[in-house]
Amino acid sequence: MKSIFLGERLEVLRVLREYSKVVAVVTSKKSFITKYESKLKLIHYDHLRKEQIFKIIQNNNVNLIVSSGFKWLIPKNYLSKKKIIINSHPGVLPEQKGRNSIKENFIKKKQVYGITIHHIDENMDQGKIINAIRRKFNPNCSLKSIYKRLFKLDEPILLRAVLKQLQIKK
Repeated sequence: MKSIFLGERLEVLRVLREYSKVVAVVTSKKSFITKYESKLKLIHYDHLRKEQIFKIIQNNNVNLIVSSGFKWLIPKNYLSKKKIIINSHPGVLPEQKGRNSIKENFIKKKQVYGITIHHIDENMDQGKIINAIRRKFNPNCSLKSIYKRLFKLDEPILLRAVLKQLQIKK
């Protein structure tokens, strides 16, 4: 199975590499991926290359695309029904939509956080949910400790479960 990774969360990329041959990584120059995964084919995004990146998604001969911390919504005309295209979202969908849902929850003093993996469609955070982890945090937890738990522990565990559920094998 060949895949493309979109985003910035290193732990997700590492899990993806366990289950597929990653042929391209689209990430930020400032991400930990750039710092720690120099052996992979890295494509750094910025606003000038947005259409090029969408064409990479559309034209690459891969079976799977995984997004985790990717900065753009993928337009409908670049989504293919022949590919599995999933997103790891930092929040409990459908309630906690948007890129900053963890921070927004923290500001609102909410206690339930999570990670949701869903199929990507043309709408933000509205694709069919595959699986999710919900976790209740103590109100005294710092934002940093919440991020650390969700991104370093829960997100990789959830992605492994989803890839097994989708029968993704290297």
